[in-house]
Amino acid sequence: MDFRQRLTLAATLILAALPAWAMEGRGSPSDSSTLYSIGGTLLASAFTTEPRTFLSFAKDDATSFVASSGAIRGAQFERAVRDYHNHYPAPHMSDDQLAQAIAAR
Repeated sequence: MDFRQRLTLAATLILAALPAWAMEGRGSPSDSSTLYSIGGTLLASAFTTEPRTFLSFAKDDATSFVASSGAIRGAQFERAVRDYHNHYPAPHMSDDQLAQAIAAR
């Protein structure tokens, strides 16, 4: 299952749980805690299992970036930097740190 499918699944399950969240105060406390733990687990797994393959397309360019001390910035690495900034909230790694993380995979 790819990243977008996991994100769609997590969003669908959260939307399906909205009626239970709407009954806040009228249901049992275990209802809310169960929904929160399931939703949190789904979102965490959607975002933590994918980064290994999420930026792997840029491994060659990231290796070149690291080896050249930042002088070589390939198109795939530039795309990876943009994707990283779009998908993950600040604070962000520096380009050098990101390149080393991608190259180490």
